[in-house]
Amino acid sequence: MNTIIRIEGMHCDGCASRIKRLLETQAGVRQADVSYAAGEARVTHNEHVSVDAMDLWMLLVLPLGLGLLGFI
Repeated sequence: MNTIIRIEGMHCDGCASRIKRLLETQAGVRQADVSYAAGEARVTHNEHVSVDAMDLWMLLVLPLGLGLLGFI
């Protein structure tokens, strides 16, 4: 299953790499492809990942000074 997340505040590919690493540490996430240019992440995850778990993803990036704007 794929979920696309809009991301605000990325300034470079380094930001995208940090978000990718953070997302890929989360239970049920198989892969995260993050694009600085597009301002989004495409997250491939198990179908059993809950909405609550996805909401947690949004909190992961706050310490980086970034914000996940929502799911597409």
